[in-house]
Amino acid sequence: MLDEIEWEAINKQWKNGFDIKVPEEERFQPLKELYFELTGYRESNELAIMHHRIDLYGRPCDRCGKPFRTPRALFCAACGWTPKP
Repeated sequence: MLDEIEWEAINKQWKNGFDIKVPEEERFQPLKELYFELTGYRESNELAIMHHRIDLYGRPCDRCGKPFRTPRALFCAACGWTPKP
């Protein structure tokens, strides 16, 4: 998952990928290379990279440690735990 500092760099490369002066098959190659540098994983789909932002998910569950599905989630989908308000 990408933290906010990493996300800023990824997002910049994402926006650069829409430059129509660059051949279509090469547009998102810098984005994929940056993602590989940051994570060590080669992703072939640029859209998948855009879903790896940690802020898209909620805080870690106090019981099982897995992230809540969204920042507004009221319970953990993985183990069913509901935090007390």
